[in-house]
Amino acid sequence: MQFTAFKLLPLSQQTIYLVQHGRFLAAQQQDSFELQLFACHDFYAETWRVQGEERILFIHIFQNPDCLFHYLEKIILPSM
Repeated sequence: MQFTAFKLLPLSQQTIYLVQHGRFLAAQQQDSFELQLFACHDFYAETWRVQGEERILFIHIFQNPDCLFHYLEKIILPSM
């Protein structure tokens, strides 16, 4: 799925798509939030949750790799 199509989906369908098709890259904490970074077809998606809660508050999507700066040390690359 392309960036623009994903952006038009409601949050519940975005979440399902990430679980089924996103590649988990990294996780981090920011204040009282747990963030998870996923790579998708032509974009990245960052899920935001309150620590200890299951519900996703929102999903930040972006295409600019400069936004990955805070994750560089935490990204898990698949072994070859």
